[in-house]
Amino acid sequence: MLAIPDLPFNKIASDILEFKNNNYVVVQDYYSKWLEVVPIKNKTTDEIIRVFKNIFSTHGIPKTLISDNMPYNSYAFRNFASEWNFEIITSSPNYPRSKGLAERAVQTAKQMLKKCFYDNKDLEICLLEYRNSPIIGLGATPSQLLMSRITRTKIPIAKSLLKPKVESNIEPKLLKNQDIYKMYHDQHVKERDSFKPGQDVVINNGDGWKSAKILRPADTPRSYNVLNENGREVRRNSLHIRKSLNQYSPKPISNNCDFASAQNVDESESVENAHENHSSLNDNLSVTNYTTRSGRTVKHSQKYNYFM
Repeated sequence: MLAIPDLPFNKIASDILEFKNNNYVVVQDYYSKWLEVVPIKNKTTDEIIRVFKNIFSTHGIPKTLISDNMPYNSYAFRNFASEWNFEIITSSPNYPRSKGLAERAVQTAKQMLKKCFYDNKDLEICLLEYRNSPIIGLGATPSQLLMSRITRTKIPIAKSLLKPKVESNIEPKLLKNQDIYKMYHDQHVKERDSFKPGQDVVINNGDGWKSAKILRPADTPRSYNVLNENGREVRRNSLHIRKSLNQYSPKPISNNCDFASAQNVDESESVENAHENHSSLNDNLSVTNYTTRSGRTVKHSQKYNYFM
């Protein structure tokens, strides 16, 4: 279970959302549930970095960013994180549940975009209303938790309610909410196996279970660095790892030159066979001329051989 941050915008989650052929960067704060949905021109790392620089200039630089692997795990984004002094924790491949808040934020943003699209409403107004809506179990809005005040909307409000006020006793309420989520989650899960370095296992990459060997536990929770059947080191969640009674057996690496020569031989043989088949096909499809009852001679055209 992830620890709850004790400060607003100290730990955030992010993902990229696509809706109606448009891309958006979705960012949500773990503490206040403040939501950012920013349209982007493309999914390049430079464009993502531009968005985060703008967000950080407003709310400050977080300590931790929970995200997907690409493009957040790219060299350019890692370099950006190092320069701006924050840590990136990426999810396990093929296991999006490890970044649950980012997935929920994407669902919320998608519902918001659908409402804006069908009601012909501005996205900024939807975000403003969301940020001023009380969070279940906390009794405070994302705006109050992050900015210690209610922001003014289209709905009339007393001036006194817009004055800043620091919300207290938020951490115990956040812990209570997390315990409730954990209770419901644990009703449908079972204890997972643990693995030791050097242990023979099988991993699932979506195309069946393949031989592998445990190298060491990964930095992310419930994940391991393993050596796959191709001899490459990859990271996998324990959900996709099972114990194996068989010894780890990597695939032999084929010689590229031998493969190329064999491929050339196969191609030349296939060309010769194609010519032979083409000639036999013409022989089989040849039709002799014939004479009708009226005495007219009909000559068969060779160009229609393939259509008979």
